[in-house]
Amino acid sequence: MSCCMTPLFRRLATMTGTAAALVVILAPTAQAWPGWGSSSTKSNKARSAAPGECTALQGGAQVFLRNLDFRNYVIAPGGDFENGAPGWTLQRGARLVAGQGNARSTALALPGGATATSPVFCADETNPTFRMFSSTSSWLPGRIHADLLWTDESGNARETAVGSDFSFRSWRPTDSMLLAQVLSLVSGNATPVQLRFTGVWGGALLDDVYIDPARGR
Repeated sequence: MSCCMTPLFRRLATMTGTAAALVVILAPTAQAWPGWGSSSTKSNKARSAAPGECTALQGGAQVFLRNLDFRNYVIAPGGDFENGAPGWTLQRGARLVAGQGNARSTALALPGGATATSPVFCADETNPTFRMFSSTSSWLPGRIHADLLWTDESGNARETAVGSDFSFRSWRPTDSMLLAQVLSLVSGNATPVQLRFTGVWGGALLDDVYIDPARGR
């Protein structure tokens, strides 16, 4: 009987090998870590950079002086929106619109639920805060929410709520929002960060996003 069963065993072995191959082919591939913008803290292989590789923003001017803010500020990358929104990611209805007063030719509109994420820039302990100008984007009460997307010393992608402010019919500076104060950095090191803004309720208009470079005092 053993001689008669040999072809059967061979056939079963062939079928088993074919099934195993199909499992390998059809199995879903591992999804790459999407990076900043997620609430997860899995590694995205990003890392904090040494000062020579990642230089924090410096310089600036007292752009909020009339509001009794004597700190120097430098514009965030593409943060004036006068040449479009280079490097920004606009989602869920975020778009550029006419500035609507205060000598602003272009502004960023964030209806309720819309998001805008800045290009990557470098920050360290000398960039304590940021602020911007805002107005309302509709007749409904509006609000803007800000998150900081950053990478910790272990290379983990993190997302931290850093500020929220109401928007009104007239243009006004927002309150100062946190930046370096939420970063767990070794002194002297800089890390890549992004700012993400979300329109809440009636949304908001944004313009002139400024970073406070403390070393520019």
